[in-house]
Amino acid sequence: DAPVNHPLWLLMSRIVAVFPVFDAVFRLNLFSALCGSLAVAWLFRVAKRILFELVRETPSLAMVPVADEGAAGQFSDSSAMASEQIESREADVAEHLISAVGAIGTALAFGFSAPFWTASTSLHTYPFTILLALITADRLACYHFTGKTEACAMTVFLLGLGTVESVV
Repeated sequence: DAPVNHPLWLLMSRIVAVFPVFDAVFRLNLFSALCGSLAVAWLFRVAKRILFELVRETPSLAMVPVADEGAAGQFSDSSAMASEQIESREADVAEHLISAVGAIGTALAFGFSAPFWTASTSLHTYPFTILLALITADRLACYHFTGKTEACAMTVFLLGLGTVESVV
């Protein structure tokens, strides 16, 4: 697509072109590479959040033991609860590790793919547009998993920017 069809990218590239460091072509290529690297980082963030939610065990209703009248019953209940908390922490660590490994694989595969690499290492609008789409996806995932209304408002705002940015 021609840069004329991407007004937000055109505005950002004009701002980058004003800086008095290096020549204009190098600065604009650097801007494209920066958008590409930020897109890969944001893809990692979105993939990690979504994968974590997919592999996370949903808390189930557990039977809570009723304490006996004697002190021995209270001691065994507290030690059982402590062991459950340790197991829960180990499961959390495993879930975070699984989601991080999956997200790293996703981000590396995307970042080193030939089309994205080519677009990120030369002057193209695609890395900026992909970055905008991934930020939107991150805010949407944040709203979906946490219910924060600020994330919903930001998603709607970014969708509006994306509509203006990528005219079909």
